[in-house]
Amino acid sequence: MFDTFIDFVTGTLPLTEPEIALIRQFAVDRSVREGEYLVRSGTTARELFFIASGVLSIVVPMPDGLDATGYFIAENRFCTLLDSFHRQVPAPEGIRAACASSLLVFRHSDLMSLFGALPSFERFVAESSQRTLMEKIQVKNSYFGLDAAARYQRFLSLQPNIASRVALGDIAAYLEVTPQSLSRIRRQMH
Repeated sequence: MFDTFIDFVTGTLPLTEPEIALIRQFAVDRSVREGEYLVRSGTTARELFFIASGVLSIVVPMPDGLDATGYFIAENRFCTLLDSFHRQVPAPEGIRAACASSLLVFRHSDLMSLFGALPSFERFVAESSQRTLMEKIQVKNSYFGLDAAARYQRFLSLQPNIASRVALGDIAAYLEVTPQSLSRIRRQMH
């Protein structure tokens, strides 16, 4: 997983071998199962995740006690709850593995130390996180004004790599349709 991460970073930010070795000291590999929570709503995000493989979802608690998927984030992206992570305060949302995933994890305190030693790496992480945030908002906004069938078709065209790997219930929540409606739409498409 670390090599995947370094390939991602060095595509934009050249790193020396000592810098790579320093980053390796702070990075921890973690594999998670589908449905596993990395951050629960109401707790503080204390880790930054780099998704080497798999899909994570940002989830929002609903009045019925279940969590609804607000966003999906796939490979070669950073994922955390930015406000909670930076200010170290509880977050109203959570992070859950939408499918089995392999992650590279940086603890908040370790990352702050790493940023002190490598300011260019801090800028890289901030810019990458900002890009991911903008992408997920643009994709989600592209569904506004569309009926349920059109939202599902747009989802399939914009995020096919996610559609094939995550539970239909998560897709339904993300598209703001009932699971029954999504099943009906899928049947009508085939």
